[in-house]
Amino acid sequence: MNCPECVQQFTYIGNDKDLAQQQLEEQLKTHYQQKHKTKPLPTPPPLKSNNNNSPQQPTTQLAHYLPTLQAIRNYFLANNIQTITQDSNGNLTIIFNQTNSPTQTITNEQLTSNNSDMDSEQKTMWQKFKEYLKKKGKSSINKQELEQEISHLTPAQNNQDKGKTDIVSYLIGGGIILVLMIVLVYFLTRNKKKALQGR
Repeated sequence: MNCPECVQQFTYIGNDKDLAQQQLEEQLKTHYQQKHKTKPLPTPPPLKSNNNNSPQQPTTQLAHYLPTLQAIRNYFLANNIQTITQDSNGNLTIIFNQTNSPTQTITNEQLTSNNSDMDSEQKTMWQKFKEYLKKKGKSSINKQELEQEISHLTPAQNNQDKGKTDIVSYLIGGGIILVLMIVLVYFLTRNKKKALQGR
């Protein structure tokens, strides 16, 4: 960090960015009070964070996958599954809890072919599941992780549903008010006409 009025430079060596920012601001403030008393101290720019962790998808954007994950959980329970893994070709490998059970593979061809033994509902479920894994940056999921994902997404889904319910409530309330206003105007104009005819 440099002083904007002179070539004085201030540095801090250490890993704590917040502490570094505070100490640099203090050094610059002290320098200003001693060297440039007549000018106000400008606000120093914030330090850039070196955190390169890629942000995960916000929970609300993934909430529409909740029904798919719940269906996959039911599949886990019904078939005693340990893990489902997606390989680099996009094929899903299902590993069962029984050590003597062979693994099962669901290929891309099975999900796209019309001659597949899967119905359209199953195909949609597995395709959405693959989309979810991709958005989360995962290549596999076990039962415990699946339960955590579902519990994580449930509040977000409830918030979305609540938002939709609120909008519907406002529309119904607005419609009722509109109908009442129309009825009120009708009766007022009718009474006015009767009053004029009675004269």
